[in-house]
Amino acid sequence: MSTDFSDHNFRRSERASTYANLYGLLRSKRWRDADIETRRLMLTIVGANQKPDCLLRQDNIQQFPCHDLVYIDQLC
Repeated sequence: MSTDFSDHNFRRSERASTYANLYGLLRSKRWRDADIETRRLMLTIVGANQKPDCLLRQDNIQQFPCHDLVYIDQLC
């Protein structure tokens, strides 16, 4: 995966639509909002957003897709 997140390359990414809001928040240095969006994305990716407690459990974290973690990490 490329680590170049220029506007042009980011828009072309297959994950751009999923992470566009987070990318924008990070670019704008809106750290608190970016934290909230990261949490929302992580809950959605593992399906925990559909459970009553909306919590990431240990098994969710252990099975979290590595490519998504790497992508999130490389956005900032």
